[in-house]
Amino acid sequence: MERWRAISLYREPVATIYSQLRYHVEDLDDTDRVAHCSTLYEHHLQKWLVEDSFTDQKTLIRYGRLKADIDAEFAKICRHFSADFDAERLASIAEKVSKQRANERVEEDDPKVINMKPMRNDESAFARKKGRWSEISSSMIVPRFERTLEISQRNLRPGSS
Repeated sequence: MERWRAISLYREPVATIYSQLRYHVEDLDDTDRVAHCSTLYEHHLQKWLVEDSFTDQKTLIRYGRLKADIDAEFAKICRHFSADFDAERLASIAEKVSKQRANERVEEDDPKVINMKPMRNDESAFARKKGRWSEISSSMIVPRFERTLEISQRNLRPGSS
């Protein structure tokens, strides 16, 4: 069986599911939809992080860690490709990339870009939604993913990171 090398970039489950629901303009209080999206993401992570039998070498990059320590995560990516990591070059590139610069390139009527302003018009409604989402996510999402993410870290093959 031919085996592959892979880099898997994944995001923390609560943020992923929240973002997915917002992107598809779904009700954040709909626990059935939250459960459905959780199941889909759990299957995705199970396939790539736990049950994976088709890679020889896999490098896991968690989005939150990438944001927190871009040098360390890019160094892992460079190791994956047996390439030297150049922190100065990365810093130079990172200076040219920002959320603001990306937003400048997006057309206002782009249907794939979520406009947060309408939801924030009523700050108290937004705060209530956010509080309710915290309750839902901590009771429904977090427990089901803790084990998956823990197993994925233990199952890494030699040469993987």
